[in-house]
Amino acid sequence: MFCPNCGSKNSDEAKFCESCGTILSPDQNGGAQAMGSGGPSPDPHASRQRAADDTAPINPNDYSGQWMGEQRGNEFQRESKSTADKVKIPLLIGASVVLLLALAFLGAQIFLPKGRGKGGGGENTVATVEEQPADMTDGNYRQGIQAYEEGKLLEGAKYLSRVPQDSKNYESAQNYLRQIHDLEVNDLQQLYVDGEYLKVYDATKEFLAIYSDSDVLRGLKDNSFEEIARQKNQALDEKQRELDEQLAAAEATKADAEAELNKAQEARKKAEKEAQKKNTPRYTPWDFIDTTQVVQVSEANVRYGPGLDYGVAYIAYKGYVVYVSDAVADGERVWCYIGDGWISSRTLTGEL
Repeated sequence: MFCPNCGSKNSDEAKFCESCGTILSPDQNGGAQAMGSGGPSPDPHASRQRAADDTAPINPNDYSGQWMGEQRGNEFQRESKSTADKVKIPLLIGASVVLLLALAFLGAQIFLPKGRGKGGGGENTVATVEEQPADMTDGNYRQGIQAYEEGKLLEGAKYLSRVPQDSKNYESAQNYLRQIHDLEVNDLQQLYVDGEYLKVYDATKEFLAIYSDSDVLRGLKDNSFEEIARQKNQALDEKQRELDEQLAAAEATKADAEAELNKAQEARKKAEKEAQKKNTPRYTPWDFIDTTQVVQVSEANVRYGPGLDYGVAYIAYKGYVVYVSDAVADGERVWCYIGDGWISSRTLTGEL
């Protein structure tokens, strides 16, 4: 079939000209005519003549006004269709990107577990769980997840460890248990570095009841126990050292006190000895009784009685010879009776 507009050859089944886009319709004679509303058809000989020379302009007299309007409408439809196709492509691409982002966000909300911050110190990053089981009717699994998200790791691990192997939640529970183990190990290692050995020891004992095959937790427990024992021994050693120092100080004080006491006792004995020596006369009364003595001092008082409390009867001068018929000891002195009075032995021996 040939196009009545440009004369180009098209297939018999074509509805539009492949060259100019004119609407084609087969006629009863095997030719083609432009689709219109009953206006006169163009001259086919004239169309073939124009096809022979592509540069020849189209004669508007060969076509009716109605056919020309249809031609312009067809061209407008083709331009509109091309413009719409150009607009649809970016829109489809944008819609696809938005849809992919929405699906990624939805997947993250479903499959990623919530993180948790523990103990008021910075937040720990939680690894993702590979799957999120649909069965949340399992009480142990549900309570374990809730405790985990609230930061109660020990409680969560206890619940999750009770999920049976034949449960569809078992693999997910094991994933959570591994995460809890890693989180707790990180926290306990930091506490160990900070010197909180008692906290580490108590926590590892409880977690080892669940993670009995964890060499890391067991190592933390043993090391913390050794540190606790070392600290206790160190404290005992320091206490013993303090007691030893106090005892040494007390013993030194005691030694000083004993030395002072001994010194005082020696001084007292010396004073007593001196006093005794001073108060003890060198002579006894028997050294003078029935003897003749000579006054050795320039003047000697002869008293009425044996003592300084008695009055002076007279004075005997140096060289005066006396006979002692009796004598009486009186402290430092011996009083000698010379017949008419008492005279001190010191005046007779010259001790004054």
